[in-house]
Amino acid sequence: MKRLFFTILFLLLLIMGGVLFWQWNVYLEKQSAQSKHISYQVNETIHMEVKGRYIEVEHEFFGLPTGNYQLNFQKSIKPVCQEDDKSCQQSGNQKQNLETNGGTLRFTYKLKKSTSQAFVLDNWAVQLEQVKIENTRVEITDYSNKVGIWAAGARLIGETEKEKISYYVFEGREGTFPLYYQQKKSKQFEAGDVMVYGASSGRLVQAVQKYEAIAPITLIITTAASPFSSEHLLIGPSVDKLAHVLSKRYYQTYYPFSNKKERWLQSVIGAYVRDEKPKGKAKQLYEELAKGLTKEQQAAFVSVLKKKRGQEFSAEYLDELLSNVTGLVTHYFELNKVKSHKVHPLIFINQAKWLNRDGEHSVVQSVTVRLKRYYLLEQVTEKLGFHAEWVNQHFYLNNGSKTFRLYPGKKVFLYNEKAHSVEGTLLTQFNNQYYISEDYMLKVFNVFVREQNNELELVDLNTLQ
Repeated sequence: MKRLFFTILFLLLLIMGGVLFWQWNVYLEKQSAQSKHISYQVNETIHMEVKGRYIEVEHEFFGLPTGNYQLNFQKSIKPVCQEDDKSCQQSGNQKQNLETNGGTLRFTYKLKKSTSQAFVLDNWAVQLEQVKIENTRVEITDYSNKVGIWAAGARLIGETEKEKISYYVFEGREGTFPLYYQQKKSKQFEAGDVMVYGASSGRLVQAVQKYEAIAPITLIITTAASPFSSEHLLIGPSVDKLAHVLSKRYYQTYYPFSNKKERWLQSVIGAYVRDEKPKGKAKQLYEELAKGLTKEQQAAFVSVLKKKRGQEFSAEYLDELLSNVTGLVTHYFELNKVKSHKVHPLIFINQAKWLNRDGEHSVVQSVTVRLKRYYLLEQVTEKLGFHAEWVNQHFYLNNGSKTFRLYPGKKVFLYNEKAHSVEGTLLTQFNNQYYISEDYMLKVFNVFVREQNNELELVDLNTLQ
């Protein structure tokens, strides 16, 4: 009896397992079909008729495979859907869920036309979420006012005017695009895939090329509409404003800063990669870099900036790139990243090894500023065997046979209590420490630094005489 019970139980488990396996396969097939829908490419054609206060839209999708889709549209419009002349199978509160049999989808709806002198239609059309659109064609027939113009964030294929109507055709890729309308005619200037309305501006065309804007692109110079920016349509009050938008978009694409407070450093980058003329603090930073880098280092910095475009930038990352180019450590951009603060000089920090007389090594710190090397005064005097004291706002040095008095910020110094002078300031302060340059080390102490393989040797000419 027990054997029969377990046999029946085993058979039931097998049957239930088979059913679950079959349901799982059905689910996977459905998911696979939906993923194919997502990657499937379709075309759409939109016919728009402008009549009085409304724009009547007939919107068709071609080439959709059988499956379920999610519609996306503004709440103000109520699209009516047909598939091959039959009502569509829709569900949801706003009928946003759609099931198709692979036929042609046709939506009809109305858009309310603005009464403003100029306006932009953005995100105005019915969209199928997660469906890649291969080509979009928009045909506009305007019965209301043939004096005005229509433009778009897409290529203008053709336009014509008849006795009572104006007709426009636009084509773009990857879905619907913004449309622009104004009640008055405007000058048109076309250069390849660049269309400019409002002025014959060759400078704007140059800006499009310089800042690598994605073509086709339409640029509209007008004060009738609020500024607007999309990938293929820009609207602004002047040539300068539109050129600035193109510039800003370029730097945010290729030299992006996640920290908005550091984004002004893009102007410094632009001076190198696009020969821009920076202003304000950006100009000061650029000029300081020009004085602190050799021509070879500047060329290398330009090269590495171009290679790294597209990376995430920051003040810290710029310091890293500059340090790699020069082989010296700097925190120049970090120290100067706050736009409202004063400019700090370009300082490169280098740590090398002193070669002592006994053959041992000790670490010495030097800085390079405007291509001149400075050494920490304390380390130099100690190396020369002087005892140093800070007395009455100056350094008093004594090694038993010689004395020096060195005054920060002054040209004059005393050697064995006799006055001498140098051309510039004898001691320079960096990071709250006093340094002396190589040339003044020679003039004051009669010593120079010999460097080989990152080893430094302080050569005292007094001992060689």
